Amino acid sequence: SIRNVRRAMEFEFGRQIEVIENGGSIIQSTLNFDADKGTTSPMRTKEEANDYRYFPDPDLQPISISDAWLSEIKSAMPALPKEIAKTLVAEFGINASEANMLAEDTDLYQYFNEAKTTVNNQKSLVNWLLGAIRALLNEQNISIKEFSASPIQLATLINLVDDKKISQQNALQQLLPAISAETDVLAKANELNLLIVENVDEISSYIDDVLAKYEAQVQAYKNGKKGVLGLFVGEVMKLAKGKADAKKVNELIIERLK
Repeated sequence: SIRNVRRAMEFEFGRQIEVIENGGSIIQSTLNFDADKGTTSPMRTKEEANDYRYFPDPDLQPISISDAWLSEIKSAMPALPKEIAKTLVAEFGINASEANMLAEDTDLYQYFNEAKTTVNNQKSLVNWLLGAIRALLNEQNISIKEFSASPIQLATLINLVDDKKISQQNALQQLLPAISAETDVLAKANELNLLIVENVDEISSYIDDVLAKYEAQVQAYKNGKKGVLGLFVGEVMKLAKGKADAKKVNELIIERLK
């Protein structure tokens, strides 16, 4: 059937690429296609092209393909995924696996290209696209073309996270769902009261409340049980509603407990 002819060709396409990439060569042969397994197997080899008894198709006109024409076609072709992946690795320091995933998804790569000039850290952009954003797209069963945030909006959101202006959790769970076509990302973060608290006095007041609540754990910490530090940080972050820099909170608590 035509369908199985296509399947056989697709299998051979992949097999022959693998053979050549592994340093092998393609042997002229007649192959059998197993429709159940979707694989080919050799039936007999042909030593010379003449063994196939080729003859010109009388209904097809001869085609002359010049080197100049080939060069023109090559120069007009877009970069292939492998070339794109190599460029991504070289320019942005991402690993080969990430580069291949991005390069092979045309729409996602285009989105990346539009966002990369606005985002401060292209590696962060790749991490977001291949991680949280792709998971969100799968969850909603939509493509990146249907994603509510534009490349510029997502880049702005990532910058806010990287600059510690907003927590990643709040960015994903509250800010991102609130973004639509006309949204000013920073203004929306302000409107939703999501920007991280930078006032040390305010954070210190949260720390005071937590340490007063957990006196026994404070004493345990001072006696060498350093693992309870995570409890203190977590409780302060709750009081701050996720709007504090956890690293800064950690440092302030350690300083307070000296």
